[in-house]
Amino acid sequence: MQRRICNEENVHELFACRFRNADERLSRQRTHCTGCGTDCAGAVVESQQQQLPLNVRATGTIHARETAVVSAQVVGRIQQVLVREGDSVRAGQTLVVLDDAALRASAEQAQAGVKAAQDEQAAAQTDAKLAASTLDRYRQLQAEKSISPQEMDEVAQRAEASAARLEAVRAQTDAARSQESGARTMLGYSRLLAPFSGVVTARMADPGTLASPGVPLLQVDQAGALQLEATVDESAIGAIHKGMKAQVAIDGGNSTSLTGTVAGIDPAADPASHSFLVKIDLPSSNQLRAGMYGTAELPTASARRLSFRAPQLSCAALWPVCMLSTARELHRSVPSR
Repeated sequence: MQRRICNEENVHELFACRFRNADERLSRQRTHCTGCGTDCAGAVVESQQQQLPLNVRATGTIHARETAVVSAQVVGRIQQVLVREGDSVRAGQTLVVLDDAALRASAEQAQAGVKAAQDEQAAAQTDAKLAASTLDRYRQLQAEKSISPQEMDEVAQRAEASAARLEAVRAQTDAARSQESGARTMLGYSRLLAPFSGVVTARMADPGTLASPGVPLLQVDQAGALQLEATVDESAIGAIHKGMKAQVAIDGGNSTSLTGTVAGIDPAADPASHSFLVKIDLPSSNQLRAGMYGTAELPTASARRLSFRAPQLSCAALWPVCMLSTARELHRSVPSR
């Protein structure tokens, strides 16, 4: 296609010109076109400027807004796994039970240590109380000059020693209580609980497996609305901001179109793909499942387009079209055969 542009002043019409052959006589009024330099039959039409959005397309998968990987905090052999994939769980529900024999023994031992420390503390309190009473009586006798200074010193030293022993026993009792609390906490780790209400999406262990800290056993997705995590190229990330709307198409058996909201943008790009992860909140829908594939249309800019309403051209022969737009430019386009 060849194009020639010639400027005109205050041009707001479109002339659609067609020629059948040199001998054809056209019944329409002929108009001289300064753009193409010929006389041609013209059909006057209207032109209109429109603002069209420019979108960037981002693809990704649907995830729960919060996902927890459940793992053991102590080493122990798994006795029971009480849930399977797809089960709904509530916050605090027991999911996995570990063998707690060793942990229970430690807790009982710590409890016995607390009782022993409490008994010793009671005895030390009795001794300290007796030593304090004896010291008070000796002070009265000292005032009456009925005892020697050496006897008074010995009684005072015994009272001080009894008080110091009581403080030491109290500290030992506090330490024993702390050990008991720690042992009971460790015993509680033998039961793995759901961190929040949701759905079990993965089960990676069975009874008999040796659980270790940091080894995943279950995965739980939080119940509620989901998110589309899509990747956007670094060239378009500057136009995307938190709170903007996005049209999201979900692939599947029943294609679904939703309007989502940008909830967050990862601050750092992936060094390999030079793309950013954009999280888009989706409205609640029974048709959505974690792991589904989706495409988001994110508006980044807008462009102006000139549209025309012209009569239908039925001529199959070669024809030039003269367009006079609101941009004050005359375009002559000649299609090639």
